[in-house]
This record gives sequence, structure tokens and C-alpha cells, in this order.
Amino acid sequence: MLLVVQIAFSGVTNGWFSQSDAQVACTALGATLTGFQNDNERMTVATTALANVTARGGQVAGLWLGATNLPGCRSPSCGPFNTFQWTDGFTTGIGGLKWGVGEPDGNNWPGPTACIQQFIISPNFVAGANEFAGWKGAFVNGDLD
Repeated sequence: MLLVVQIAFSGVTNGWFSQSDAQVACTALGATLTGFQNDNERMTVATTALANVTARGGQVAGLWLGATNLPGCRSPSCGPFNTFQWTDGFTTGIGGLKWGVGEPDGNNWPGPTACIQQFIISPNFVAGANEFAGWKGAFVNGDLD
């Protein structure tokens, strides 16, 4: 069974929440970041998240997944499906991976590890001051970055 829990982190002041911040918040609730076994799970989460985002007047958000790159793998060196591993101890395989256009691309990946984020984006998305207009052409709701 897939359980979606929404939490609010009062320490976020700049609109950003790192994967490690998300895992700490989950751990405090007795939970862990997870992944998607298949497209149905991926889209169930995306649809629920988009309803929450739009109900609060937003158009775009991101959800961190429980995944990190395999040691020594940077896309495209290991390929889009062999670059990452699930870290939750339950998710297996690649059935829940659907990358945005050109992903994984290695952008914003300065350190030795990378993570996966699910894009939550309205079909009516118009970029605001702190958003990138190219997101609309690269991602549809539920795609991974």
C-alpha cells in the first residue's frame, strides 16, 4: 500500500527543502523517503500532490524520493536507469522511473551524490520570479528530475 503524507517544515524560509532535510523530517515522523514500483504509484502521488499544491495557490513543487546515485555513476556514464538506487529498503526496479526531457542531466549536482525529485507541475504553469520557464517544456506532472 502506498501512503502519501504531507508535512510542512517551518524551518524553510527560502522555498527550498533538501533531500536530507526531507529525510530528517520523515524520520522524525517514523517514516522514510520512498520510491515508486510502477507508473500507477508515481502518478497517484503526483496527482495527489498537485491537488495539494493548487489548493494552496501554487503551480509547481518538488517531492524528494528515497534514491541516490550508485557509487561512481553519473548520468550519462551509467545511463538513465542504472545511475540510481532506491534507499528505502522496499522499492526495487525501474518500473516507476519516468524522467523529464533530457533527465537525468547532472545539473545542480556538485557533490559526490545525486538524488531524484518528482516534479509536481500544473499544466497551466507560468513561471514566477523564482521559477524557470523551461520547466514547462521539460516536465509534465509526475516526471522525475
